Amino acid sequence: MNGLFQTGRELTVTELPVEFEFLAPPPLLLPGEQLEHYQALQQAIFADLAPRSAIEWLLAIDVAELSWDIQRYRMLRHKELAPQIRTVA
Repeated sequence: MNGLFQTGRELTVTELPVEFEFLAPPPLLLPGEQLEHYQALQQAIFADLAPRSAIEWLLAIDVAELSWDIQRYRMLRHKELAPQIRTVA
């Protein structure tokens, strides 16, 4: 599950097995978010973790979804704070 960090072309795509698809329903995206970006993040995490068992897949799916939520939160925080920072400076 752990290994050297892979970048660019070195990433291998790890597909979610059909029997576990019910664990990862399509994401609900906000306006401005792109499905391709979500899928790229998910595939990078799957490739890095290389899950094999059901519990590993469940954890990898959770990591991908939580990572997306963290990115979403950072963008919202930035949009909220950026105007305030400009007015203070």
